[in-house]
Amino acid sequence: MKKVKTRKFLWALLPMMVAALMTTACSSDDDSTSVTPNPTADQTVKSIPYTVTVGQGTTTRATVATDDVTLHFADGDKLYVENKNANVYGCLTLQSGAGAATGATFSGDLYYTGSEPADDLQLTATLVGASDQMANVSGNKVMGFENYPTTICATMAEAVQKYSKLTGSSTYGAKSFALSQETAFLKFSITLSGTTAGSDVPVVIKNGSTTIGTGTVTATAGTSSVKADFVLALATGTEIAAGSKMNVGTKEIVYSSAGMTLSGGFYEYEEVPANKLLSDATAEDIGKVVGADGKIYANVAAAQAASTTACAIIAYVGSETGEASPYKHGLAIAMKDAGYLAWKTSSGDNDNPNQYDGSASAIAAKESGSALSAGRNSDTWPAFKAALANSITEDLANGISAAAPASGTSGWFLPSLYQWNMIVKGLSGKSADMSLDDNDNYTASSLNTKITAAGGTGFQDDYYWSSTEYYDEYGELAWYFNAYYGSVGYSIFKYSANFVRSAFAF
Repeated sequence: MKKVKTRKFLWALLPMMVAALMTTACSSDDDSTSVTPNPTADQTVKSIPYTVTVGQGTTTRATVATDDVTLHFADGDKLYVENKNANVYGCLTLQSGAGAATGATFSGDLYYTGSEPADDLQLTATLVGASDQMANVSGNKVMGFENYPTTICATMAEAVQKYSKLTGSSTYGAKSFALSQETAFLKFSITLSGTTAGSDVPVVIKNGSTTIGTGTVTATAGTSSVKADFVLALATGTEIAAGSKMNVGTKEIVYSSAGMTLSGGFYEYEEVPANKLLSDATAEDIGKVVGADGKIYANVAAAQAASTTACAIIAYVGSETGEASPYKHGLAIAMKDAGYLAWKTSSGDNDNPNQYDGSASAIAAKESGSALSAGRNSDTWPAFKAALANSITEDLANGISAAAPASGTSGWFLPSLYQWNMIVKGLSGKSADMSLDDNDNYTASSLNTKITAAGGTGFQDDYYWSSTEYYDEYGELAWYFNAYYGSVGYSIFKYSANFVRSAFAF
């Protein structure tokens, strides 16, 4: 993936990354041979050269490489080793392995009092980047001494700001550490189209309402879009709030639709289409929900986390909606059924301009549900009235809305048989038209996988009215979708009740 030029982020300054600074780390200003004993402890500090290898089988790094998002060792990294109980401390410097994702060698002096450390002495280690090490602060005591050699470091967990803290345990004699990743790294992949080449685009990353990272990205000259990867390091245990967002220029991306607690490791967020407009829907969005704000979300929970409600599930994307322009981009169905109602309170007259005595001809007619529903918003036409109002039991507390987006859609209607055919094919991913014959691909049990995953209520194993009329001389019948058999039919009188599911075109 092609990278764009980015400006470095000052992630290390994030409030969430600041550790307790109780003692000191390393300094190059001290005399490594000058040690003043504590008046109450007449001890001799000894040293021994010590070399260890670290990082086998792990990706580990105190800062993030600029060319990619792999975690690497880098020049200036320090490895703090210790056994507090045995008064053994060391501050080791990277000797080889800079740029490597796994495996590096660190060397320095190991300081101790008393006897040389036993081979089975357990040591712990912390890896810290150069930018996060602190200068020596006089007056701190280590191992009972007022002053100490430069490579003696204070209690490692308290001595440094840990941009990346990795801890492990090994024996002194083995001289090898298999370190575990305790920092959480979050990668964000961002695409921002329509950006002027060379312009700086501000980026703000939030945890809930709290900003946890800021910076800019610059569009590469000669391009009209920004494509960039950002990596943010956070302390383990950080709780990311549901609906956390990042703003890139005027674009808003929900990167955490559900709350989570970070553990050590690497988290990757490809751009979430939470901010994609319904008009930008593609076939891959079938089964996702449309928010009342006119944007596409993965499911009801994601829409709710973005402070909107889900009003429909995208069922078909393509120009053959049966509706007139501009509503020729796709079809969506309501989150729930609008009722169990009669098509009309009586029968005996043909009610629509056209009637069809065959499913193939009815489907081929490509009738408009909105046109057939127009003028039927009355108690005489219960199914149409319910569909036009999408008279579901609204559940705003749980993120379900009865409203269609304010703009960009046709508004609710009772779908025609042709539109039911496109809805069912879209949800199933199949291409065969419905017919009087049973089709297991088009049953409720098959179609409901996408509907319920989105947070909607699945189809009943029953009949659903269409707005398309069946041809018979008595005008008593209308076409329906049979969700139990995955077929179509017409053998139910208009004044009988069937289920109603609203739809709109966009």
